[in-house]
Amino acid sequence: GPMLDAGTLAVLADRRRPEAYRRAIGAALANRSEQLVLDIGAGCGLAGSMAARAGARQVVACDTNAALVQAGRQVLARSGLADRVSLLAKDVRDLAVPQDLPRRADLAILQSFDCSLIGDGVLHFVAHAREHLLAQDARYLPAGARIRAMLVESRIDRIWDIDASLLNPYRAAPGIVKVDAGANAYRALSEPFDVFAFDFDKASAQPDERQLQVPVAGDGVAGAILIWFDLRLDDTQWISNAPGTQDGLQWRQGLQFLTELRVQAGTVLRLVARHNGSELRFQWDVDGIDKQALSTLPRFDPRWLAASTMLEQQTQGLLQHCAGKPDDYAQVARLAQRFAVDPGAYGIDPVIAQRFAAMFLNR
Repeated sequence: GPMLDAGTLAVLADRRRPEAYRRAIGAALANRSEQLVLDIGAGCGLAGSMAARAGARQVVACDTNAALVQAGRQVLARSGLADRVSLLAKDVRDLAVPQDLPRRADLAILQSFDCSLIGDGVLHFVAHAREHLLAQDARYLPAGARIRAMLVESRIDRIWDIDASLLNPYRAAPGIVKVDAGANAYRALSEPFDVFAFDFDKASAQPDERQLQVPVAGDGVAGAILIWFDLRLDDTQWISNAPGTQDGLQWRQGLQFLTELRVQAGTVLRLVARHNGSELRFQWDVDGIDKQALSTLPRFDPRWLAASTMLEQQTQGLLQHCAGKPDDYAQVARLAQRFAVDPGAYGIDPVIAQRFAAMFLNR
């Protein structure tokens, strides 16, 4: 059948998140054995199985990943739960009462989160389910969530003793890239701040915008926003994929690049955060920032050729430096290879990463 990818396997290897869900599901279903549960973005149906074990009379679970659904059905059959948990390879927006659910469900379990919380469509799913598939007094697990962020400096300044700062404008990627904050070199330039908060019993996918005032905590070059989220499972439990936490192993964190801005501790920066229901975006509030401090090299610099020539000159310089130093050469070649294999992890434009690697690996 279809193969499970590495990201999917990371989800299955993550232990803390299912344990937190298991406790919250148990609490939600205590003394309520007649409950019908709808599990949205169910993957292989693990949460649905937990609900059945916690006493739910029936669970309808759905996921668009056919490989996961196929694997999940086999697991359900082996564990003797297939009669109480039906796992459907469908988008929740294609489900209907009474074709897929015998009636409107009493509890919704939500798991369709990406590193920015909303990128996999959870706001659309929950709004549709509330209107068409859930009872008036249905409960939601998680009950709510908040997106949090932090202003960071994330740049390449030197590779060994060569100035590589010209790489920075080309490190951008459109939108939010998934990163492992623990493995990425970044420097915090602000305290964490709240961006958007959602209560899933009323959250909608309507576009929203917030003006944020962010106090700067250190001098530096602000060029990115590090993003994560906290899930409020119920009244007593939160889990988070914040940097430095063990929860949400596979969610990692998000990073969005901005035009670089020189900032000073003690000042307040103005940012605009927007979402259109599924995509989160940040940008500087241009009226509220010092134009002099803004980099003249925008991300995706259109003066590609001139800078590209300079980049090649710098790379030549790096090659010359490494010429008589095989150890340094091997290290830079390994670095170039890592850039090329996973440019997103280092926030480098894939084209630049490949060209950089080609220069070192084709010799």
